[in-house]
This record gives sequence, structure tokens and C-alpha cells, in this order.
Amino acid sequence: MVLSALRDRDGWTEVRLVAETPEPTVAVLSGAFGRAVRTDLLGRPGEDLAVADGAVRLPMLPWEIVTMRLRA
Repeated sequence: MVLSALRDRDGWTEVRLVAETPEPTVAVLSGAFGRAVRTDLLGRPGEDLAVADGAVRLPMLPWEIVTMRLRA
């Protein structure tokens, strides 16, 4: 798993991850946030992601790129 981008965008923290693996994997991000939203590569919001105990667990396909926004 590689963190390829991290930036502030419209009051959210935007994170882009790349699964640099030939096998499915799970990205786990934890921190001081209570809401997470998956976005497309242009940053347009999509589905809400479950946050449990300050962590997001996101299954990823091999070589998949995922962008999400996080907010307290």
C-alpha cells in the first residue's frame, strides 16, 4: 500500500492510496476522524465509508487506486 497524495480540500483531508500488489488487500486508516467518503479521481464525492473506532477499513483490488475524504 502506498500513500500517493494527502491534501486539504474544502475542509476535508483527501487521501489517495495505491494497492501496489498483485493480490487483494485491505487498507486501514486510523486517526481523529468520524466520517469518510470515497471519491472519484476528480474528488467528486461518492459512497460513505464505515468508520469504526476512528478507523476505516477499505478492501482494495490488485493495483487499484482509491481516493477518499476524511473529516472529524
